[in-house]
Amino acid sequence: MRLRKILAGILGAGLVSGLTLVATPQLASAAGIDEGAGMSVGPTPGGNPAGTWLGQYVVGGKKVFCVDYALPAPGSDQPYKPGDALKTKWGTAIPKSQASDISYLLLKYGNTKDNLTAAAVAHLLHSWTAPVVKGHPGDPHDPIFKGHDTKWIQQNLAYDSGYYASKMNASLKQKVAEVKKDAAANRAPWDLQLTPPEQPQINKPGTWTLKLTSGAKNPVSDVPISLTSSQATIDGAKSTKVTTDANGTAQVKVTPTGAKPTLQASLNSPNALPRVQEPLNNPNVQKVVLGGGEQNLSKTFEIQGGGVKVTKTDSESGKGISGVSLRITGGDKKSPAQTFDGKELLGADKQPAVVQTGDNGLASVDDLAAPQQICVIETAPAKDYDQSYDAKNPPSACGTIQPGKTLALSLSNKKNKAIVPVVIPAGGSSPTVTAASATSTLPSSYGLLGFGGGIVVLAGVGGVLLTRKLRRR
Repeated sequence: MRLRKILAGILGAGLVSGLTLVATPQLASAAGIDEGAGMSVGPTPGGNPAGTWLGQYVVGGKKVFCVDYALPAPGSDQPYKPGDALKTKWGTAIPKSQASDISYLLLKYGNTKDNLTAAAVAHLLHSWTAPVVKGHPGDPHDPIFKGHDTKWIQQNLAYDSGYYASKMNASLKQKVAEVKKDAAANRAPWDLQLTPPEQPQINKPGTWTLKLTSGAKNPVSDVPISLTSSQATIDGAKSTKVTTDANGTAQVKVTPTGAKPTLQASLNSPNALPRVQEPLNNPNVQKVVLGGGEQNLSKTFEIQGGGVKVTKTDSESGKGISGVSLRITGGDKKSPAQTFDGKELLGADKQPAVVQTGDNGLASVDDLAAPQQICVIETAPAKDYDQSYDAKNPPSACGTIQPGKTLALSLSNKKNKAIVPVVIPAGGSSPTVTAASATSTLPSSYGLLGFGGGIVVLAGVGGVLLTRKLRRR
């Protein structure tokens, strides 16, 4: 039955469908009310056994839900215009969590063809937008309505959600609980992220993972995403469509074909605050909200390279050491690192490139492929730092460069300790000269060299040449 009486016998006039006033001149030019999916629940608090319609209306060929409970429902040709953010029937703000839930419900179920689902959505919308509050009771027999005309009652009657819930069958009650839980888990705003593969991809395909999460930080499933690429291909094409799985993820094979490959993702996403459609030329008819996507979420992901920055410092003072040669290699400490354009990072000798630290002890390399494991290896000690340098096990540091980021590595070394000769008092019995050192032994290449009447102590590369003449007896 298209036209249902909600409030029987009130003020001698009938309210129809909970939404349309009988014999209202404003509706004379409107076409008949066209209902979509949904069902009638009741009887109404006013005593009408036909109950209240919970579900969609079809206006201008589009499925809509009404959000001014008890006002007249729109005819199928009622014109509307975009309005402001959705508020309650009483003009107050809807709590953010409920507003976000409404946006999601409209996106996910706005065009549903299932009667139970449409009725559940309509019940929640009325519960949140026309709640029972002081001055707005849900019972039309309340004394507050005594002496008022039908229009005033329509404007001030609330939706008694508890009453209508008690009149629902078991299937509809279960559907209301399911839809409400779904909205709380997947409410707006949504966020989309893209994760690159763990291994570098230089002119070869790599698996990239999209991750869609809700405002409640939960994965959002079953959402179509359109992807287009620039300077790259996706699964061998320039564009494709994917749908998020139960984990809110979708994977694609991306192959860079240029220096700055990008991916652009686009999907329908719920607004944080839903917006209403306001009726034209008929202020007494209900506002409506539309089903379907409310906004387009679009993000561009640039497949970026990375860099490495190395700091070489004195282990005691913490100051930078300049003039230190560092070789940049892959994670195996042998092969060359990879640049972002797919080339090997080589020096003039065709070996992995060597960089040198500046005055502040810093050296850096940019435009490297990412992600990629990088190692820096000291090839020779700086002046005054050779005593603790082991050519067979030189200082090194490794890490993984992430896209768009600079990997920070650090190396340190101990400064040489000066070798100070021990002075033998005059008249001593031994002519031998000894030396004090920070280490217990000297490398085998260091030693005592005799030159005629003196003894020479060589204290390391670049060290101090010490001589002492023998005393004559």
